[in-house]
Amino acid sequence: GFLYTGRDNFLNPYKQSVTEINQQLLEIKSEIQDKKQQQRLFELEKLIRERINYLANTIAMKRQGKEQEVKNIVI
Repeated sequence: GFLYTGRDNFLNPYKQSVTEINQQLLEIKSEIQDKKQQQRLFELEKLIRERINYLANTIAMKRQGKEQEVKNIVI
């Protein structure tokens, strides 16, 4: 919704999810003792961070008025 309308209220679920993801990752990290599982979590966290950064960059581009660039990325 945000990328089409520019209305910040569409970002509320995104913002809430980012906060929850960070909290959950911290909890999981504190519970995992196995080295292989820690490595898997590290890889998963890397992918999650890449996706969050992708979304944050897309949001920033929309706010900067880079409509065509946003469309090229999303479509």
